[in-house]
Formats: sequence, structure tokens, C-alpha cells
Amino acid sequence: MTTSEFLVYLVEDDAHFLESAANFLRAQGYAVESYSSGESFLQTVSNDRSACLVTDYRMGGLSGLDIQKCLNDRGVDIPIVFISGHAGVGVAVEAMRQGAITLLEKPFSPADLVNSIEEAREVSLNRHAEQLELNKVRSRLSSLTTKERDVLWMMIEGHANKVVAFRLGISLRTVERRRHEVFSKTGVQSEVQLAELVNMAGWEKTDPTGLNPRESSVRTTR
Repeated sequence: MTTSEFLVYLVEDDAHFLESAANFLRAQGYAVESYSSGESFLQTVSNDRSACLVTDYRMGGLSGLDIQKCLNDRGVDIPIVFISGHAGVGVAVEAMRQGAITLLEKPFSPADLVNSIEEAREVSLNRHAEQLELNKVRSRLSSLTTKERDVLWMMIEGHANKVVAFRLGISLRTVERRRHEVFSKTGVQSEVQLAELVNMAGWEKTDPTGLNPRESSVRTTR
């Protein structure tokens, strides 16, 4: 059910609950890192492996929601299971709005905790796999030279080789060679697949000579 590649971060300022929950989860086969405060957790957390966070919504110092906001600000994409002894509709709505998987109200059963973690594990593994694939795509595109990117963009726009040669001021043979390199380095076989790859990477044309990753999903109208 579990794998050593998946990590459960446990953050709770109740020392007794923290210890008992950590021992229980390890007995279930999970790798667990436990922290008594949000501050100590945020000093070590990273996006390097598939993981989830189980944390109390209300704690001294940083609350669970504070931790969630810090992770969002850092771009650390870890699914969160909130636990709380004072959960209400407003608390649950805010937690879900910020991207939590679920909110467990104390007292909850061990089965509820495991089920919630398993849901978070599935989400985390899927996100991690998607990120690895995205990194591969971006790496393949980044291997293109500036001149090959010039040709790539015109290929996506549907221009014939003769048009590409004329607009770039190069020979037809050079266009054909660069097209071959574009297909070879990106691992695709058609302009349609190439466009899909560029779109997946979140790249857009920013000048006549190349592509740059989008810094934001919001485009500025000029």
C-alpha cells in the first residue's frame, strides 16, 4: 500500500499526539518526519520527493493555514490533510479553497487518517509524475539552439520550408537540417506534436528569435 518513496510530514504542537500519530503511521509502513512547529517544518520541506502534509489547523506560532499559504507562496506543491479539534464550516471551506485534500475533526479514527493519507498519496504521486514529465519536456526543448528555435516556431505556425528559408535568410538545405534537429532533439514526428510539446512546457514566443518559459499564466495586453 505504501512505498519508501512517499513521505508523510507530520506537524503538530501537541507533543503526545505528535508522537503517537508518528508511531502509528510508521507501523502502517509510512516514512514519517515529525515537527512540533510550522516554523521548523518550513526550514526543511522541499519538492524533491512525493509527500503529503498532515497538520493541525490551529497551533501556536504558525497555524496550519499559515503553513499552507507559505507552501503556496514558495511553489511547494504538497497535498495537505488538516486535523482540528475546532473545525467548523468556515474552517473547512477556507482549507479546501486553499487546496487541502480534506479536514479531519478530532477525535477521528485511525482508518480515517490512513484513508486521507492514501488519498493525498495518490494526488502527490500523480503530481510528481506530471512534474517529472514536464521537466523532461522542458529539457528537450532547452537543448535546441537559438537558430533551431527560430525554425521551430515557424514550423508550429505552419510555414513551408521555402517560406522559412526566405524569412530567416538561410538556404533550404539549412532549414531542412534544422527541422531534422528539432524533431530529433524533441523526440516528436510532426508539427502538431511539436506544438503540443511547446504548450505543455508553458513556452510562448516572446521575440522573433526564440521561445521563453512563461513567468506567469496572466498575459499582459499591449
